Amino acid sequence: MCIGMRTDMHQVKTRKTKRVGCRMTILSVAIRVLVFLIVAGAALLYYFQSKLLFYPAKLEKNFAFSFSLPHEEKFISYNKETLHGLLFKANKPKARMMYFHGNRGALDKWGQVGADLSEKLNCDIFILDHPGFGKSTGSLPTSEKELYESADAAFAEFIASTDKTLPIILYGRSLGSALASYLASKNKVQALILETPYLSIKAMAKVLFPFVPSFFVHYDLDNAKNIQGLNIPILILHGTGDTVVPYIQGKELAALNSNAEFITIDDGNHNTLANYPLYWNAVENFVAKISL
Repeated sequence: MCIGMRTDMHQVKTRKTKRVGCRMTILSVAIRVLVFLIVAGAALLYYFQSKLLFYPAKLEKNFAFSFSLPHEEKFISYNKETLHGLLFKANKPKARMMYFHGNRGALDKWGQVGADLSEKLNCDIFILDHPGFGKSTGSLPTSEKELYESADAAFAEFIASTDKTLPIILYGRSLGSALASYLASKNKVQALILETPYLSIKAMAKVLFPFVPSFFVHYDLDNAKNIQGLNIPILILHGTGDTVVPYIQGKELAALNSNAEFITIDDGNHNTLANYPLYWNAVENFVAKISL
């Protein structure tokens, strides 16, 4: 009787041990699979960041633009490639503005933004396509350095092509905000406007890919770093309905510099700020103060 009970208890313990071992094996496999997926995802993020960051539209060299205002096409040589931009010249301009657009499309669409700004603000506007976008040649930038080099080359052309007596305003929209803030940190300019900006690409990566270590992100594009030492007027505009770049990032960015004016556009999303009268009132008043 006792021997039988011991045998039964031993068998029960054996079955329990096997079940625990089985669970541990499944857990171990699950952890390994999870780690593999995270590492594989991080590796894909690292090697294909330019594909995730840039969504260009290409334009043929003979593409004919049609906008509400006359314009000049500018072709800028740099690093054996060519950048393409459009220059809208105002009648008796108050200022000259260089505009960096977002991460999608090309100047067939973005060019009208330049025309609208030139007409409404009475400013000369130079708007640029990033490398690999529109008529700009070359492949998509694979590093922050390449992007900044293209911005430097375009800025030199902008200075040479516009009235040197006019104040310089840099304008960056979304992805382009870091290029504008970078140039503002390196050159003597009179003002900076940032629309729907982010703190940095690494800060954005934490929002989009929270489990990926920051060292996998090889673009900084650090607006926060760029604006901290600026001693010029800064206007930052962001909408509370932005589902691409969190509104809080624009607000936190403005808090880093006492010269920054932050405009909240209620319900404005990432692509609709210019549809709100508050946007135009803020930009027009800001430019008017710079051009006094």
